[in-house]
This record gives sequence, C-alpha cells and structure tokens, in this order.
Amino acid sequence: MSVGERFTTRGSSRIAALGAGAWYACALIVVTLALGTQARGDDTPANPAPATPAWTAGAEARDAAESDELALPESPASLSLDDTLSFEGVLAEDTPGEVQAEAQAESPSSAAPAASAVVTPVDVESAEDLPLDAARDAEASAVSDATAKEQACGHQIWLISSRHITSCGDLNSVAEKLRYWRHQCGSGWIVASKEEFLAADDPAMPTAFYVHGHRVDPGYARTGGLDAYRAFVRNSATPTRFVIWSWPTTPQGRPLEDFRIRADTSEVHSYYLAWLIDQLDPSIAVHLVGYSYGARFITGSLHYLGGGVLMGRALDERVHPSRAPLRASLLASALDNDWLIPGRRHGQALSQVDRLLITKNPLDPVLHFYPVVLRDRSAVAMGVSGFAGLSRIGAERQKVEQLNVSRSIGKHHTIDLYWQSGRVTSMLRSMIPEGGPVEMAAGVGGE
Repeated sequence: MSVGERFTTRGSSRIAALGAGAWYACALIVVTLALGTQARGDDTPANPAPATPAWTAGAEARDAAESDELALPESPASLSLDDTLSFEGVLAEDTPGEVQAEAQAESPSSAAPAASAVVTPVDVESAEDLPLDAARDAEASAVSDATAKEQACGHQIWLISSRHITSCGDLNSVAEKLRYWRHQCGSGWIVASKEEFLAADDPAMPTAFYVHGHRVDPGYARTGGLDAYRAFVRNSATPTRFVIWSWPTTPQGRPLEDFRIRADTSEVHSYYLAWLIDQLDPSIAVHLVGYSYGARFITGSLHYLGGGVLMGRALDERVHPSRAPLRASLLASALDNDWLIPGRRHGQALSQVDRLLITKNPLDPVLHFYPVVLRDRSAVAMGVSGFAGLSRIGAERQKVEQLNVSRSIGKHHTIDLYWQSGRVTSMLRSMIPEGGPVEMAAGVGGE
C-alpha cells in the first residue's frame, strides 16, 4: 500500500492483507531513515546544560484566563487541500524547529569535557552514531541543573532512541536494537542497556514516558525532553523514572510530504514502545505523554498492547499479556478524533488505560491543516475538537478527561506553551500515581 493510498483511507478501514502491510511498514522504515540520516547531529546525548526556560514566568497569569467555552471555528474540512504554501508558512512561524533555533542561540557555551565525561555508542549503524564533533564535545562538559534536582528528589532520567533502526525482519529482534542512556549526576548522559533499564524497575516508582512530535532532531529531542521533565516531574513529590523517547523526526524535504510520511513512521515506531512496555514489571504504574505526532505514537502503542494490528504488525509474543492499567496524556493530538472508538484504527487503545487526558485547542493553526496532510476533507484532528463519539463508548467514557486550552495556548502549535500552562502541568502531575504497585485489572492486556 502506498503512502498516498494510506492517507486517502479513513481511520476505520482495516489493513486487508497483513503480509502486505508488514512489507509496507518495513519499506517505510528503510525509506524514512535513508532520507532522514541525521546530518545535523547524532543521537548520542551531548550532556547540555539547559537553563531554566523563560516560559516558566507568568504561567499562572496566563492560566487565570483559561476557559472551556470556546466554540470550534471554521471546520478544517473546508480548507483547500492544495493550500501547501499556507501550510508551510504556518510551520515556518510556529514549529519546534523555531523553538530549537532560539534555544540554541541562547544556550551558554561551556568548556571541553574530560575524556571520561562522554560515552558514545560503539555500534555505528548510521551517520547519527558517529563520534561527536568538536562543538558537541564542548557542550558535553556541563551537567544540567535538572540532574542535580533529580538526584535530590530520587527521580531517574533516561533516554531511549529508535531513530537508527532501519532493519526489517523479526520485529522483536529489531526492537532489541533500541539504544539507552541514563542521565547521572556528575557524569551527564552515559550509555546504558535494556537490561539496566529493566533492572531499574521498581513497583514503588512510576515510569513516565514522553514522546515528542515531528520536526525534532536528536539534540532537540533531548533538550525538549528535559523541558518536559522540569515541567511536570521535577517538582513531583513522587520519585519517578522519566523516559525521553527519541524517534526519527528530523525535517526532510518539503514539509507537507514529510508530514505525510512521518504520520506512518509514528505507527511503525510505536511498536517498539509497546514492545518495551511489555517487558516492564506489570505492576509498575506507567504514564504516557505525547505531543502532536507523539500522541499518535502513544495511542498506536496502546493499540498494540491491547492486541490490535497496525500496518500488518501485531505484538504477538507477549512477556506480560496482562498488566496494571496505564495512563495517557495526549497534547495537541495529531490523530483522527474518532480513532479511539472500538473498531477504529487505534480502537484497542482505550482498553489499556484507566485515565486518558486529552487537550483540545480549536485555534491550533497547524492541526487545522490535518485534513490537508491526510488528503481527507472529513478528517478532524483530536487536538482540535477533542474525542469525537464519547457517547459511543459506554462506560469507557468515564476514563476520558478533556481540557480546552484555547486561551492559554491560542493560535500556536508549540510545546513550550503547554509546559507554561499551570493547568496542563498540574493535570499531568495528577496522572502520575503517588507510588506503590498498581492493582492488576482483569482484561487489561492483549489476551
């Protein structure tokens, strides 16, 4: 199935031939990574020293004016599907790439690190794994203030990357190629392993995953992930294992076609997150937070965990087929607003959670082009309208919480504004359980 054919189909359609779908997913990985070799930097953490973001000031004042009463503006379906230049113009004004450029311009320089301060992966599979250049080596010397706070509070910070994965074949063997780093006080980012990550399982310590959106290179995935940590984990009284998930989203080529390809990439790579969650102690509380395509990524992972099939793939070999319910928070979600209804594309996702937080912003300028990206005039992004069809999910409706962020976020599609919102970060903190193993619930799992 071609990319074009994929986007002319509504979310309710199913993949008719699993073999063909698996072949397409495999080909998509190869094409995406061939186009997307990260020339702007590798995925080996460079141990930056991020300053406290300027956007933390005035958050409460902005939130004081929040309202849930704004109506939807003109339907996105009425937008011209040929309005490519307008879409690119919106992206140029309001994307993570712009935020990254500003952050890099303001970041302080630092002295070169000791040789032992930076550990690079030994398995070189692509350009992004080559040794750090002089500029990144210079950055690597400083240890972030966030790490010191993490040590004091008992939090852990991890980075897991699937950016480099290009292999096809047995999916579980491919997933074994995920790369792991842990942020340690005094050492910065150090290379770790799956075994070390799983050994850190502690039923008394919840795990929170953050998945970024599109147009994010490896460096911004790390610094943006630390912004997320500061926003809703650092000041939490509950010791938490915080995981930044980095996946291939560096911009390539024309934005519109790139967005179409990355929509499918998110579903391909969501398998790897589902696979890893299945390895965790099933009594550990897990909170998944995704922004934009990261929200699509998360609901795809939940769908896999619920026994669902995407692009011919299924999580067939389970380590823990039953586990405690998860929690998920979807910020500016770039997925169809009815995909979580059972029987739709991510219809098994809701079965895996006991709480689901969805933000909606009818003013989001990028998500208003969602039907343009999909080439589907009837599609509406969940991040614009919220969950459509709540009346059709019965008792599951009580799991869903929706937060209108129109006044605090306004006409922007920028993650920093979500971290500035006291209401959003307070809700995210409330989604992290206070600690202790979570009671297992019957029927939560893929079997």
